[in-house]
Amino acid sequence: MKWSLAIAVVLALSWPARAQPAEPELRTVVTGTRTPRRISEDPVGTEVVGARELEARGVRDASHALDAEPGLQVERSFRGSSFQLRGLDAKYVRILVDGLPVTGQVNDVIDLRRYSLEGVEKIELVRGATSSLYGSDALAGVINLISRRPRRKLELSGFAQYGSVNTSVAGVTAGGRRGDLSGSLSLNWFGNDSWDLTPGDENLATNGDARRVGLGTARLFWEPSERFELMAVLRAGRLDSRGVDLQPPRALFNRRVGVL
Repeated sequence: MKWSLAIAVVLALSWPARAQPAEPELRTVVTGTRTPRRISEDPVGTEVVGARELEARGVRDASHALDAEPGLQVERSFRGSSFQLRGLDAKYVRILVDGLPVTGQVNDVIDLRRYSLEGVEKIELVRGATSSLYGSDALAGVINLISRRPRRKLELSGFAQYGSVNTSVAGVTAGGRRGDLSGSLSLNWFGNDSWDLTPGDENLATNGDARRVGLGTARLFWEPSERFELMAVLRAGRLDSRGVDLQPPRALFNRRVGVL
């Protein structure tokens, strides 16, 4: 069993977050410059998909959240779900959660189905090269999933879905606020069985591998004033992938990697 852990503390000055105005020009964005700015003052040009819009679209995971965005092509295959942005493959799109890079690529692809939208406040999208901020894998752009800060004393939400090939998706988020402190704990699960496009032939290879992904995230926020926030994040997860290679000698594999 192999687990991957990440601990990060992010310190940032921010515009008022407790009572954000509804007007788009007053929204606060952080992805384009790594410093909080009103969207009307952002020199990079950041697109925002808020929680209400995500709810209206009826989506539950990041792989479906941006289907309607122009210039974004969702690629769904046996490797998982990923994005093609500005004509460049998924390996050139940097995926972030709360500003922190995620890991666990399979064939240079991060399966976005493992990131549910439970507890997500908004998604920020930056098109174009941002290599100076996020590295060489951000040549096409950056997608940043930003968590919602709990506003009530106790909050609880969750969902579960089941589909073909024994595909199961589930997530639960619990959180709360007391004074200047708030926090949340999210647990997410994704799994599917392997499948073969031609099960009747002698080719024993699996076109789609069996996958089991578990991911847990704990967040702590301290907001002593409207212009100051301290955030600590702890993530841990594991990806199990099993199948039969398409290339001879059709070796059976069982891969276990840490994911964040």
